Amino acid sequence: LAGMKVSIIRTESEGQAKDIMEIMADADAVLVAGGDGTLMETVTGLLARQDASTLAKSLPIGVLPVGRTNSLAHTLFKQEDDVRLMGEATMSVVRQLRKPLSVIEVENQSEEERFHGKKIYCLNRVEIGSWKDARLRTDKYWLFGFGLKNYMTYLGSYTTGAKHIKWGCDMNIKYA
Repeated sequence: LAGMKVSIIRTESEGQAKDIMEIMADADAVLVAGGDGTLMETVTGLLARQDASTLAKSLPIGVLPVGRTNSLAHTLFKQEDDVRLMGEATMSVVRQLRKPLSVIEVENQSEEERFHGKKIYCLNRVEIGSWKDARLRTDKYWLFGFGLKNYMTYLGSYTTGAKHIKWGCDMNIKYA
């Protein structure tokens, strides 16, 4: 470990992990402390690079699940308890365990020039349009408890919040 250089960068805004990955140089590995959104940004930044085809195969990305949504970590480490999840994720990094993952590419097909052709990459699910808009309203249904709250989110969003939800999403999706 002598002579090893470690850089720690704390992101402070949405999109910053993507920007960092696009300009990052000379890294042997990347450890992401965050949730599904931070991982999505990291992979999107990696795959937007000129050297993406080479780097994506050789650069390991570790995850410490400290985000609000950690569904990929739950899938990878098969743990429901957050403490055990963090322990398993940490030990996988320490042991340098690797698992290749497939990537979902979403390309915006909007007629608006500023969006057309833009791509994002996801590792375990795509949540956009009305599904994402409805999920973001979940906290409004706190009265119903955790199990029922999730159902009420989608039912309530459809019946009372339809005017606030984006229903159309014009895109191409590739899974590799």
